[in-house]
Amino acid sequence: MKKIGLVLVLLSGSRLPTADTSTPPVAQKFLAIFQELREAQAQGASHPRYVSFALSDGEIDDYMHYALRTTPRPGVDSVTIKTFPQNYVSMFTVVDFDAIERWKPGTIPALLRPILHGKQSIWVDYRFTAADSNRGAHTRNREQNDNCQSTNGIRSLIN
Repeated sequence: MKKIGLVLVLLSGSRLPTADTSTPPVAQKFLAIFQELREAQAQGASHPRYVSFALSDGEIDDYMHYALRTTPRPGVDSVTIKTFPQNYVSMFTVVDFDAIERWKPGTIPALLRPILHGKQSIWVDYRFTAADSNRGAHTRNREQNDNCQSTNGIRSLIN
């Protein structure tokens, strides 16, 4: 009987603290990047601080799914982002315009309501350049910049 009591005491008292599983590793990575960017911006131009990071398409999508699950945006059903060489980013979003209008009436201009109603998909493609960066993946010279881009995500070095 004493042995069983000792085992129960040891088992109940030896519980290790569990890791925080509510925030997945990809979200922790993004949150750390956001924090580094805020800190770099707060330092200002007098003490420039470089922030570098690399993100794959999968990490971006996983974070977008996490962000929409933890902080739902009215009318945004899903977001998928793909990155390509030469600073090209493509974003596919499913938007429920009726939900947006219910959330905040008047958000969609009356002139556009006949077109922007119900669930619709929006596909946005864009290119970007980084200015005033002379280190890492982005450079001032467009040819050099295009040749440095990842084909499987975003690499960036921001001043």
